[in-house]
Amino acid sequence: MTLILGRYKDEELVVADMANKQGVGRIFVVDIKGDKVRLGFDVPDTYTILRKELVNSNDLYNALREGRPLNLEMMGYLERFNKHQSAGIK
Repeated sequence: MTLILGRYKDEELVVADMANKQGVGRIFVVDIKGDKVRLGFDVPDTYTILRKELVNSNDLYNALREGRPLNLEMMGYLERFNKHQSAGIK
């Protein structure tokens, strides 16, 4: 499912699991400069948010998008990515 919404600076979206009737996180617009939008994500630690261009393989991107199990190479990449994120490395 694709949903396209317009938001202004300081507005937010709530991500909800309607099957369980609970909110699972929120996405908010931090800043807008020209054609660049800065987003903030407030989600549980069990969620991984990846920029598509940082995903090192189409297989990993497709597996995440389709909800398929990840192989060991994909898991290794995600582990290294999460270590860098928690250390503040960009």
